[in-house]
Amino acid sequence: RLQLNPFALAQNAENFAEAGRTKALPKWYPAAQLFPPHLLPLRTVIPSETGQYVDPTKKNTDCTAFVLDGRRRRWSDKKTAKSYWRNHPQYVHFPKVIEYPEDDLRRRFYKYHPFELKRPIHLMEKDDTSNVERDWSTIWGGNIPVKQMTGECVIKHTMYLMTRKVTPLDTETAYQTALQAFYQAQREQEYAQLQRRKEA
Repeated sequence: RLQLNPFALAQNAENFAEAGRTKALPKWYPAAQLFPPHLLPLRTVIPSETGQYVDPTKKNTDCTAFVLDGRRRRWSDKKTAKSYWRNHPQYVHFPKVIEYPEDDLRRRFYKYHPFELKRPIHLMEKDDTSNVERDWSTIWGGNIPVKQMTGECVIKHTMYLMTRKVTPLDTETAYQTALQAFYQAQREQEYAQLQRRKEA
């Protein structure tokens, strides 16, 4: 029976050759001996090496990404779980899930605004405003306003309110403030579209 353990790959090839099941050792055998798989796979993430983490010394810890413990696997029944682990050997390790504060804000926003996912959006802009570095101190994203108000505008504005240097807000207050600005901006956009249709 062929063993699927990658740590025993070179040993299995040697055993097959000695037993006469293969005519000769494979060409990759010397390389597998020189560079075997690492016995201790990396299971942790070093925040300082990713370049995407907020300084943990800051007061507002709600803006810091973190690593979730556990595999986040939920099974509908015990039979499914038993079948899964029978087909997946124990030496296979799953990477830990990196959770960003934006992920929780997106789940919360689209949970209570599911129709925003069905709203058509522009995938390509006709001008160069998509490459502009925006200032999310307002829901409009700076001096050059976004052409379409989406849920991402709420996320960006919320993150700005949480991470600004002067009087940063907590997660709940920042989210509610961004949400009210989002509703107001949508009303303004819809009113402007209605006026353009009347003029046409």
